This record gives sequence, C-alpha cells and structure tokens, in this order.
Amino acid sequence: MEIVTEEPLQIFSQLVIPILLLAVSGIIPAYITKYSKKRDKTQYINFLRLNFIIIESYLIAIQYYKARRLATVPIYTVLGIVTVLPFMLIMDSLLKRVLLYILKMDYIEKYFSGILNNLTGLNMVLFYYSCFYIISVLIILGIWFIWCHLLKSKNLGTPKITRLDSTNERTIFIPSIEISSDLVYLSLWSFVGIITGLSILVFLATFGMFIKYSIVPNDFSFSWSTFSSIYTNLENDVLYLRYYIIIFFFGVILSLFTIIIVYQSIKWFSSEVKILITNYFKYDFPEVKIITENG
Repeated sequence: MEIVTEEPLQIFSQLVIPILLLAVSGIIPAYITKYSKKRDKTQYINFLRLNFIIIESYLIAIQYYKARRLATVPIYTVLGIVTVLPFMLIMDSLLKRVLLYILKMDYIEKYFSGILNNLTGLNMVLFYYSCFYIISVLIILGIWFIWCHLLKSKNLGTPKITRLDSTNERTIFIPSIEISSDLVYLSLWSFVGIITGLSILVFLATFGMFIKYSIVPNDFSFSWSTFSSIYTNLENDVLYLRYYIIIFFFGVILSLFTIIIVYQSIKWFSSEVKILITNYFKYDFPEVKIITENG
C-alpha cells in the first residue's frame, strides 16, 4: 500500500489550490459583469421601446423576420431532403446506363480487363456507390452555381423588403422581406437539405449492402471492436478498399465544402435583410443618452 507523505500533499496544495482560487476569482467577476451588462441592455431596450414608437417598430420588424425564418426554414430543409429521393432515382438510372456503356467499350475491356474481372459482388457495389456519390455531389454543386448565376441575372440575388401593415396600433408599417426574396432564401436551405440527405442516403444504402454481404456482424453494436471487425471483413472481401475509402472521404469533404458555401450565402442573405430593415428605420432613430447603474 502506497503511503502518501506530507511533502506530496504540500506540493499538491501549493499548486492546485492557487489555480482553483485564480479560476474562481476570474470566473465569478466575469459572470457578474456579463449578467450586469445583459440586465442593463434589457433595461435599455425596454426604455427605448416604451418611449419611442420607431424603436418598437424596428424591433417588431426584426422579431417578425426571425419568427418567420424559424417557422419556415425547417420545412424547406426537410423538403430538400425529400427532394433527394427522386433525384437519386434519376441519377441511378442514368449512371447505370453510362457505366454499362463505358465498361463495354473496346478500349476499357482491352486494357482494364483484370480490374473488370474483379468487379463482382461487394467490389461492384462499392465501385458503383463511390461513383454515384462523387458524381451526385458534383452535379448538385454545379446546379448550385447555375442557380446563383440565374438569381444574379434576374436581379434576385440581393434581398428586397416591402412594407407590411401592422396590427399594432402604436405602429404604422413594418417592413418585411419580399416573397421573391423569401423564396430565394428558403431555396438556399433546400440545397443544404439536398446535400445532407444525399450523404445520409448513400451511406445508409452502403451500410445496407454491408449487411447483405455479411460484412456487418449479427450482434452489431456501436463499439470499437465491432467497427474493427467490419474493417477486417472489408479488407478480406474488397480488393480496392483504400480506393473506395479515399473516394468516400473525398465525397464527404466535398459535401461539407458545399454545405459551408451555401451556409455562408444564407448568413450573408439574412444579414442583408437585417441591414435593409435597419436602414428603413435608422433615419428616424432618436438620439438619446442613457447612463446605466454601472455608468
């Protein structure tokens, strides 16, 4: 049994206790300051809303835009995911025809006969899904750029706002995003849904084939030993496993790249709408000076 002497305990107390005291002394004041600033900000906004109709109108317009966005964005994202199903069916039919035509070409049969002879069973499945995944992502990325060019040519790439009658008696008009701009914004979320749905369905289909070819064990569980067993089975049954791993990994990177591009466009579009709403009101904003309790 190990005996703990006073010297290690003393060293421990000299090192750990000051660190804990320093952390506590830094966290508590920071939390108090953050809470105080948040409280002051809330009081400041409530004061402005109570005393200036234009401020209340502005905040209502921003809240209306955010509420509409939160209500419709999930619907169009799910719609994008659902749209993947007919897209994949069309792609499946076209890609099979193209691959069969290419694989039957005399040049391919002559110089790649060895590889073609090995494209059977699970090898053929992974070859097909790897091609399907990459080509589908590239097509969606191409459609995205064409869509952006079309919006720009139709002058729809920049959001526009319109005035909407308010039910609040204290305000006259609330600016809101135009229907055309609203549809453009929601179409961007549909692209996020499409690329996300594509990746999910391709990997589910691939996993289903692993089950069909007994690559996945019957007692499947999310553990390191299970995934290690799956990888071992793949190494034994698949000749060009590293190639397929690289292709699928590249497809994931390309999908994430596409989602990031679309999401950046979404953030820019939403920010521009808020700027337009702010510009609509800012010339009537009052000039006030408020000294809070914290000075």
